[in-house]
Amino acid sequence: MAASDVTTLLNDGGCFNCVTPGIWNLIRLAYLARIVAGDTSVADISTLLAESGCFACLTPGEQIIAELVLLKQLQESGAGGSGGISNGSGDPTSAPSNTAVTNIYFDDDSGGMWEWPAGGSAWVQRI
Repeated sequence: MAASDVTTLLNDGGCFNCVTPGIWNLIRLAYLARIVAGDTSVADISTLLAESGCFACLTPGEQIIAELVLLKQLQESGAGGSGGISNGSGDPTSAPSNTAVTNIYFDDDSGGMWEWPAGGSAWVQRI
């Protein structure tokens, strides 16, 4: 079981002291994206920073929206592994592989964010 007392959490979090607080948001989004995708592999800070690249162009408010969508996906799927996060150039043109759960898509060119709501039939632009 993971530690939950504050002292242990802060001691275990020492590896995050090498990045600035603004980068913590990106790392948190990368972790959430991994959980939603069902990825249980261990990732170091460098890997998480590389994976968070699609979130870096978002404003702080958009990052919060992305985090809320990821948390919604976790709640809907029970613990991750069903929803999806993808990115590409331009608007999404095809349905995600699993339309029964919420999916999000980031347009690398415009910074736009699209959501395919769980059970929905089309992408909905959110940002």
